[in-house]
Amino acid sequence: MELEVETKLSAKPVLEPHDATALTKEQQRTLDEYKIKTRIENELYLRHHPEVSLMLSAFISDVLKTRPPNIKKHAADYFTDPCLSDKVKAEHVRITAASKRIIPEFN
Repeated sequence: MELEVETKLSAKPVLEPHDATALTKEQQRTLDEYKIKTRIENELYLRHHPEVSLMLSAFISDVLKTRPPNIKKHAADYFTDPCLSDKVKAEHVRITAASKRIIPEFN
């Protein structure tokens, strides 16, 4: 009698249940403070670097238009393209024009 061995990986990720007692109250407080500090620092960085949002917006628009079969390769090609700066500028123009159409009194 042969034993069957499952060779396929489960399609669903297996996560352990949340353990509310894994951290002490002090550890949880420190973790919460770290999360808040990190979020604030990230927000400040993104506010000082709006080009990050423009690059991601341009990339997502491109992905939705082209629907590449290999997204990882497409991303690598997209973000190493020497014309990336031009794409970001075009996205800025597109977003600015769209915002003027949607909310003309603020522009």
